[in-house]
Amino acid sequence: MGDKAEDCRSDVGNWRTPLSWVSSFNFSDEVRNLLNLPPKVVLHDVTLRDGEQTPGVVFRKSEKVEIALRLDELGVPRIEAGFPVVSDEDKTAVKEIAHLGTKAKIFCLSRLAVSDVNLALECDVDGVVCEGSTSDVHLKYRLNTTIDEIVKKAVETLDYAKAHGLYANFMSVDSTRTNLESLVKIINTITENTKVDSVTITDSYCAQHPLAFMVFIKKIKERTKIPLEVHCHNELGLAVANTLMGVAQGAEVAHVSVNGLGEKTGNASLEETAVALKLLFGIDTGITYEKLYELSQLVQKLSGFKVALNKPVVGDYAFARESGLVVYGLLKYPLSVQSYNPELVGNSTRILIGKKSGKESIKYKLKELGVHLEEDSLIEKILFEVKKQSMEKKRALIDDEFLEITKKICS
Repeated sequence: MGDKAEDCRSDVGNWRTPLSWVSSFNFSDEVRNLLNLPPKVVLHDVTLRDGEQTPGVVFRKSEKVEIALRLDELGVPRIEAGFPVVSDEDKTAVKEIAHLGTKAKIFCLSRLAVSDVNLALECDVDGVVCEGSTSDVHLKYRLNTTIDEIVKKAVETLDYAKAHGLYANFMSVDSTRTNLESLVKIINTITENTKVDSVTITDSYCAQHPLAFMVFIKKIKERTKIPLEVHCHNELGLAVANTLMGVAQGAEVAHVSVNGLGEKTGNASLEETAVALKLLFGIDTGITYEKLYELSQLVQKLSGFKVALNKPVVGDYAFARESGLVVYGLLKYPLSVQSYNPELVGNSTRILIGKKSGKESIKYKLKELGVHLEEDSLIEKILFEVKKQSMEKKRALIDDEFLEITKKICS
């Protein structure tokens, strides 16, 4: 659609490619010098565990297997397949996924309990995410315990996991409401007393804005010697932004979920996080981006949880256009009206016909539907009637309605 860019040379930089055009300022020294990007970012998908914690969502075992296979096909390197302690079916699903022979490493969630790690071992997973609360509000009002007890259980559980050949991650639940000094002490105590592989910093309740989270991760990075992962929730719509800021200060692993599914208002969406990392930071996570829309559709179908039509990247209207001026630009050169083209993520352009349409939209729709019509006077009449009916119906028109208008005016 439209003319190709005259200059899509590789030496233009990460900001401009045949399928995308973002701001070159992202890659300026002034901006890049503020960042501490890791050499590689790993996506850790939690759709099958945290995603299923979305209120009302239930995945059957066969559905979990299907999603796991699609995630692996996409190229996601780590899949959190579930929480075996929840039910026998969950345990069976995790084990079956672990035996699929995926390239992805398979993880499961564990409490700070050796018994949970034993269940993980029975499932033959590659790693465990051992979660433990660290904030005062959790310790006092939710768990009625002390941080010393949490650390003691963490050391015991993580040591046990490592002794049995598992990748062991300690997930600090409610990290962003944990005092920074206390959190650094907790992390260092655990890392000094175990062979833990990494620590996950969670923004469990969207309790920090992106700049605060960026500084938070920066301070932790400066004062600890362990790879960091970030796991952000979306109460204020900041899960993706906070995840990006965590990576910007050196977090090596980003926890994500297809369509942003997850507990409460969800997690950082896989599709938005991966595309933003690629376009805005120049970090390629190694996934097959053009399969993102297809994967989103599958998860919507199996979860029964539909995304907003205009959801970024994978929404059916993410690349829909109606305004006449925008459509004119789109037809001339798509990247004049969007920062990336739908082909990048397997989505497609949709031009809607309605109140805000212009003549170029009418011409495009006529051509799309195989109607040959070049008389400006007739196109003007069709446009007038399209606008009129769109206002009456309070929506864009479907193709059959548009064809009926065209037939009536041209007869």
